[in-house]
Amino acid sequence: MLIKNYKKKLQPQRANLDYINFIMSEIQKKIKSIIDEIQKIMESNDHLSQEQEKIDTLLLLFDKIELYWAHLNDEDNDYVSYAKHAFEDQTPWGKVDNKSDDDE
Repeated sequence: MLIKNYKKKLQPQRANLDYINFIMSEIQKKIKSIIDEIQKIMESNDHLSQEQEKIDTLLLLFDKIELYWAHLNDEDNDYVSYAKHAFEDQTPWGKVDNKSDDDE
């Protein structure tokens, strides 16, 4: 009898955990989607663009990811931080060819 009562008490807790896990996975999906969009812009060096639409899109993505900052893993946190710095400093993203004409 005692075990049955204990199991009945656990069922609502289990449902709550399932719901929390579902919400957390949805948050992670949203984070991945935003990070993927930021990555596309950064890798195409559109953060250096003079087109206001591209700049506004990136700024909007930075604002969106701020909502989830507490849920970012270290890698995503670092990526977004570096992307913001590259945008602010107008630094090219990724591998840059530093070949000079003298090297040829």
